[in-house]
Amino acid sequence: MTENIDAGETLTIEIEEKEGQEFNKGEKKLTYTSTVKANGSSTLDIEINKDWQEATNRTLVLKRIHTAEMTFEVHEELKIVDPNEKKVLDVYLAEKKIKYVDEEDGEYTYTFKNDKKAVNNHEKNVLSSEIFSVVKKTLESLNQKPATEFITEALKTNKEAGKIKESYKKGETLTFKVYKLERKKEEHYQKMSSVIGASMGNQIYIIAKTKNLEGKKVKIKLHEKEDELKLLKDKDAILPVLVYAKKEDKTTDTQASDWIEIDIKKEKGKKETDNVILSQGEEEIEVGIKKIQLRPKTDKMASKDEEASKSFEGWAEKLYIREDETEAGKKAKKAKEEEKTITLNFDKDAIKESFPEKITWLKSSEIGKEEIYTITKYLKGETEVDKNNIRWSLYIQSKKKNYTIIDTKTKTDLYTYAKTELIDGKNQLTIIFDKALKGKKVQIEPFREEAPKLNTKNDYVSTTLIKEKATPKITKLDTTKLWLQTECDDCKEKEKKKEFLKENYFKLKTPDTIHIYSDGKISKTPLTLLKNIRYVYVASDGEEHDLGKYNLIEAQKWNYGSSRYHSGWKKIVTIDNKGNEKEKYFEYAKGKVKLVKFKLPLSYNYNNVNIKLKDNSTREYINPEAFACLIGALAEVGYDDITLNGFTSKDGTGAPSVTHFNGIAGDFRYLRKDKKIASLHINTSPNQLDVERQEKFIDALVKFGWKNFYSYDTKIDKKDFILKKSTHLANHHHHLHLRYEQFKPNYK
Repeated sequence: MTENIDAGETLTIEIEEKEGQEFNKGEKKLTYTSTVKANGSSTLDIEINKDWQEATNRTLVLKRIHTAEMTFEVHEELKIVDPNEKKVLDVYLAEKKIKYVDEEDGEYTYTFKNDKKAVNNHEKNVLSSEIFSVVKKTLESLNQKPATEFITEALKTNKEAGKIKESYKKGETLTFKVYKLERKKEEHYQKMSSVIGASMGNQIYIIAKTKNLEGKKVKIKLHEKEDELKLLKDKDAILPVLVYAKKEDKTTDTQASDWIEIDIKKEKGKKETDNVILSQGEEEIEVGIKKIQLRPKTDKMASKDEEASKSFEGWAEKLYIREDETEAGKKAKKAKEEEKTITLNFDKDAIKESFPEKITWLKSSEIGKEEIYTITKYLKGETEVDKNNIRWSLYIQSKKKNYTIIDTKTKTDLYTYAKTELIDGKNQLTIIFDKALKGKKVQIEPFREEAPKLNTKNDYVSTTLIKEKATPKITKLDTTKLWLQTECDDCKEKEKKKEFLKENYFKLKTPDTIHIYSDGKISKTPLTLLKNIRYVYVASDGEEHDLGKYNLIEAQKWNYGSSRYHSGWKKIVTIDNKGNEKEKYFEYAKGKVKLVKFKLPLSYNYNNVNIKLKDNSTREYINPEAFACLIGALAEVGYDDITLNGFTSKDGTGAPSVTHFNGIAGDFRYLRKDKKIASLHINTSPNQLDVERQEKFIDALVKFGWKNFYSYDTKIDKKDFILKKSTHLANHHHHLHLRYEQFKPNYK
């Protein structure tokens, strides 16, 4: 506005209250003067009675600006800012990312030792690489380093007589920018997307951006969305999470039971809209940072009736939608409750013509599971009409005299639902056993006489063992929504309590990532319903290294493996090294196991984290948590020559081995002193074994969950030797075997 006004000219500014109200009696306008500076700007200091502004809640308007010759109508509202006001500006949830950035460190002048041409871009790029190689060591001695982009930029912009130089003579110089040798470490606390959210168990940060609160505390609570409570019972309840004393801490046992206190400090760094960056050498910023983990302290539920918020398992259960909790499941349950079930019309005076001879036989059932018994065969002479007069009975084994006729929909302590009907000319009983029958054997007997015969040897009597109720299958992974409440005791009344994330609630979801921590622990990540899993290694400095996603498959679970024949076990025929067929047998276990397939060779190297694994196997499947623990061990040692001999096969057996089932046990070549990627037989070349590195690898594996190993007795320097924590086993002279017994991950 002042661009066409001469420097030194006086401006008169008029300020009024938006609604035309008086400042003081008879005073509806405030007038100020200011002088235009040489750069065309004008600064105006306006003093407003703060008590007047707050008491009346009025809005000031800049109405007019007068010069000696002109009047400008402005009508712009003024924002009143108290520079000393204590205030919580913003609070959000963030993830920490470590970045290392190059810092410029002045310039370096290079002197050409020979004549050089640099006419086109190709020649300039070649010359840039040549100069880079020549000056690299010299600059490193000065704690600096060259960059080809700086050298190339200098070659492309260096002029002589107004033209870009295309050649350099011996003795001429080229000056270019250089970097400091050590890159600057930056901690980025990036605001997390509320839509994407975070997974249970994740370690994240609460960021509080504040004003004039250095040395004070801001208190924060995590709440669940009031009208969609899933983990909490009460809208005012807080979500219990683990809280770290310092943002650098790796472990904690402290669970928030009330307000989480955040210390507000001056930190070296800078603020961005959705990011706080901490690094040395920057300006100071006022901020509060609190590290938390999105989980309660307790892993398991103490009982099925325990409040879900109290344990990690409870959180997961509330976010798992099971079969009976779906709309279809609820609908089916309601239909059963309303259904008329005893449909046969018993006529006690009818002539007896239909007698059961054989029924379907159920060896076992589960509490709450719907079971069906059907008469599959009748004695000759049965009639369709008289089949209505067949009744069903139930009695507990050893208590035959106390039989019960199934003639009502429910009976206390026996069954919660029963239905008798004729289906396609056959008598059928549908029944759901009561929990009171758990562990008992129950006889189901249809009868046409006055009473059941109570003879369990008859083919029309089924003896059924009632087992514990199976957990319904998970059909969907749910989420819940969080928001933040703050309290600031040092702030004025209107700033004391504030709410954040309510306009865009933060999503909390079941885990889909296994975090592997340098301290030997991994995050607890339920794998149910997941089709893939991501692995992230968290280094000792807190930097996260994303190792990518791996597809999950399901395989049969096995109890045991053997080289001997066992009836009912799965037989697998393998071929040994001599071409002979070998039979292996595996005992079926109930259920399935999850497996991931290695992506071999595994090769990751970034910021001093080196994770390498060579391939020498067709058994390329592994238990997902075992894989996380293996990644941790590989990162711990950082070797380049570890070679996999195999974990398990796609079917989960791991044949020809009988101990590699379910993906826990694995084999690795022994580490060589010459570090060659080649097999080593320690029975014939024991002195080639790199004992120090091999045992460091064993220590790393122990740190992440394996407890014992199979190796081979040998002699080193003419002395008996076997690797630490190992037991001798034949044919293990060429590989170290990680045993499945006692394997147990350490959970964060």
